[in-house]
Amino acid sequence: MDVTLPKIEFIDFRGADRPLFLEWELLAATFLALVFLILLSVMTYSRKRAVGGFEIHGRASRFRGRSGKALADDVALLDRHGRILGAGGAFLARCGLPPEQVIGKPIWTLDGAGFDRSFWYNALKTACERGYWQMDRLAIGDTGARGRQEGPAPVTYLGCDGGAVSRLSLDTKVPRAMTDRLLEKVVPVDPAQDAVEFILRVRSLQRSDAAYPGSPGATDRLTGICNRRAMKAHLETALMEAETRGQDLAVVLVDLDRFRDINSVFGDWVGDKVLAACARIMMQMAVAPMKVARTGGDEFALMMPNANREEAARFGELVLDALGQEQSVGHAQIRLSASAGVAVFPEDADTYRRLMQSASQALAAAKEGGRGQLMCFSSEGHKRRNAESLTLELELRQGLRRGELTLHYQPQVRLGDGQCIGAEALLRWHHPTRGLVMPAAFVPMALDVGLRGVIDRFVLEQTCQQIARWQDAGLPVLPVSINLSLTTLLEEGFAADLRHCLQSWAVPKSALHIEVIETVHYPRLADAHWDLHALQELGVELALDDFGTGYSSLAMLKDLPVARIKIDRRFIRNITEDQRDDHIVAALVQLGRDLGLSIVAEGIETDAQRNRLQALGCTHGQGYLFGKPVAAEEFATQFLVAERSADAQIPLRPLTV
Repeated sequence: MDVTLPKIEFIDFRGADRPLFLEWELLAATFLALVFLILLSVMTYSRKRAVGGFEIHGRASRFRGRSGKALADDVALLDRHGRILGAGGAFLARCGLPPEQVIGKPIWTLDGAGFDRSFWYNALKTACERGYWQMDRLAIGDTGARGRQEGPAPVTYLGCDGGAVSRLSLDTKVPRAMTDRLLEKVVPVDPAQDAVEFILRVRSLQRSDAAYPGSPGATDRLTGICNRRAMKAHLETALMEAETRGQDLAVVLVDLDRFRDINSVFGDWVGDKVLAACARIMMQMAVAPMKVARTGGDEFALMMPNANREEAARFGELVLDALGQEQSVGHAQIRLSASAGVAVFPEDADTYRRLMQSASQALAAAKEGGRGQLMCFSSEGHKRRNAESLTLELELRQGLRRGELTLHYQPQVRLGDGQCIGAEALLRWHHPTRGLVMPAAFVPMALDVGLRGVIDRFVLEQTCQQIARWQDAGLPVLPVSINLSLTTLLEEGFAADLRHCLQSWAVPKSALHIEVIETVHYPRLADAHWDLHALQELGVELALDDFGTGYSSLAMLKDLPVARIKIDRRFIRNITEDQRDDHIVAALVQLGRDLGLSIVAEGIETDAQRNRLQALGCTHGQGYLFGKPVAAEEFATQFLVAERSADAQIPLRPLTV
């Protein structure tokens, strides 16, 4: 039986009657499409209501379009108020919550490490200003200590159990104009408003690389305290807290003075024990929430939260005093000296890197100023000082190559009749533009840059050459004293080098005296077997310079083959006016007599000083009263009383630096 389909007539929009025929199948498909569109609209509307009106679908789609793939598992997408717009599967799984209880919530309500709204606002602000923010942070205590404003239980991976570390990072392309909007009150976002999107990445660090005390990757193996990496994590977290709370934060860098001398004299094993001892001292002095770390070979850092410049300086001075006490390391009794630099957030710097740089510059200034002291950061002063120091080092190296360093000679006399009995060779630098530069202006810097050994050998070589010239000119041979660092004398093979130099220039052993600069730290060994005793066998006399002003003077008298001591000028300057100086000099003279040592007083400038020294029993002296340091030719004319032979010159050996 034939079925005739109904005929449906439609009126054309142009008004003409035009019959159109539709099959029933086409009509049914059209109906189903309409139903699908209605259902899709209902689902989209329900999704929007579930997340509080945020345009989640649209924003996540735009992010996928830019990145070329969906959100990674450990990534969350935040709006400009820190609310979660979208999250990866791992992020949601670790929260332990369904998506509808995470999406739309502020990130701080899910933070299990105890960091609140202010912390996250500062992190978002930093990311907005710089385009990127990252930190490795430790949990800061009980997660309930700060209280949460709203939301479900905290996520654990933002503050792992056991004080582990999370690495957080925020990335955005937001323009700087949006920065101010980050601190607005949290309100529902208008769908028509273009909110800022932040990409939050979170990674729980493994025990092998986590930067927290006690983990293998963050503990200094030698001392057992935090290393530089752990201190960086502590500081970055503390800086964020300090900025949030409006507090100061101080960093004190401590560096052992001339630590390389200990390694070169005693060996690395003694140096390692010294470093461990220093770490113990600082750990015992530090109180919570301070942190102590070893940040370099012989450098330590102390972090002091909520401490201003004055408080940090006072604590730093206490640390230097404690490190300066005599320490027992095996058979060695060692008295250290340390310098320190202080920098404070936010006055001196606002980031970890800049704060550490400022503290390092302050430490360098303390060393340039004479060591054993603490200095605080000053931007203008350190810029000028650093430029001058670098320039001076370069010029000194060039001066050594060009032969600009020379020796002047000052007479040493018998106080009774003023007869010249010897001389002291004093280093001078004939700078092409600065003129005559005294040792105090460049020798400390030479110690820091490793040039002291070069300078010591230059002094030894030049002195032997000059004594040889005077001999060849027929002048009387008087003993000449040279100043050498104790480190140079304790170097292996120095006695052999000295013997070779004396033989090369045919200089009598009695014509050279060596004065040890006693202002450097002296480590005493009970079973000392140094090459210094070989100096005594050579017949070279050893003296202590600036006696009474440095470290371990009496220990040096006991352990070194000393034949003479020189009383420092500061005790001589007011000997006729200050009774204490008079008593000190009298005691030193008596000590020398009892030990069978000869005594030389330095810095004698008046007859009254000479007379008082004679009365106390001092027999030898030097100072401006008898003669200033002068060039070799003038010294020969004034004190050796002989004509200089023109043909007695010996060519100088070239100096290589």
